[in-house]
Amino acid sequence: MQLKRIGLAVSSAALALWFVGCGPDDGTPPTGCAACATNEICHPVEKVCVRTCSAGADCPDSAKDCGTLVGVGVDGGTTKVCRCATDQLCKGGSLGSSAVCSVESKVCVVACSTDAACGTGRKCENGQCKTAATTCSPACAGTQVCDTSASPPACVNKCGQGTCGTGKVCNFATGVCEAPKACVSTNPQPDACTYGQFCSGTSCSEVAKAACSGFTGSTHGISWGPGKNGAVIHNVLKESYTVASGFCSGAPGPNRYKAKIEAYDPAGGFPAGSCTNPGAAAGAPESSMRAKLHLVDPQGNEVTSGAGDIQCVNTTNGGKNTVFYVNFCSTSTSGYTAALHFVDGNEVCSTISAN
Repeated sequence: MQLKRIGLAVSSAALALWFVGCGPDDGTPPTGCAACATNEICHPVEKVCVRTCSAGADCPDSAKDCGTLVGVGVDGGTTKVCRCATDQLCKGGSLGSSAVCSVESKVCVVACSTDAACGTGRKCENGQCKTAATTCSPACAGTQVCDTSASPPACVNKCGQGTCGTGKVCNFATGVCEAPKACVSTNPQPDACTYGQFCSGTSCSEVAKAACSGFTGSTHGISWGPGKNGAVIHNVLKESYTVASGFCSGAPGPNRYKAKIEAYDPAGGFPAGSCTNPGAAAGAPESSMRAKLHLVDPQGNEVTSGAGDIQCVNTTNGGKNTVFYVNFCSTSTSGYTAALHFVDGNEVCSTISAN
């Protein structure tokens, strides 16, 4: 079979929709055929000129089979074209040593080297442009999910916090590791990032996995991951440290460590509050927030007697974003490692210094 990229235009009305330019060989997606000879049409998928025929005798040695158009997206009508059988025969045609026989369309084409050379919805695999699969076959079962970014799509174990490799983040919604999306950190969190991530600078990052005695090596453990939907704490900052504070009279210790907490809740479940004074006395919003937030001591025990330990709740974005302050009492004068989480939210560890 002979494939041409130049020639005379065909005037047949039945084939008029195919007469568009042949794609270049520079790695850009094919856009059509520049012009095909009178005995050729532009293949609707491969975008190369192919010879029409009524019998194999009408075809060149490179593509000796005369048959109907085949391939994904081709209607398989009555039009017959010269079809190929092997890569080797195609190499003897006009395309030379770079030609391959398309496994999908059965016509000679130039071997691809990038996905871009194949156009939308197709991928380049071993020099062949193939329709990109969108599902895994057989279907994934159990704890696995279909990673459609792989070529071909493959079943992989659901990712969790900290399980993706370098340059990847876990998408809790799909259970698949993905490249970080671009985002704007000045927008309300998590901006363009998915649940379980937050916008750090200009790209999405996973929230840090808890690593302190309150959660690891204790009876509490870590349970947050795909399938959870609680509020996400994405930032813990030191606010202040006070020795022998009257706020912390009695157990568990006289020294007061105060942290600023920043969190988001996709469900918009944070209590309304508009406090701007970190030292303001606790009120109804703080009591409501305390019902959602769990504080954990270094031994992994939930701290339940914390009346007044949350101050100054400021909620924005329809209850989806909040900033508030938490007080921790301790005997330590060298720093305190705070451990906390919302119900069904991420476990967080953050050390508040004493200087």
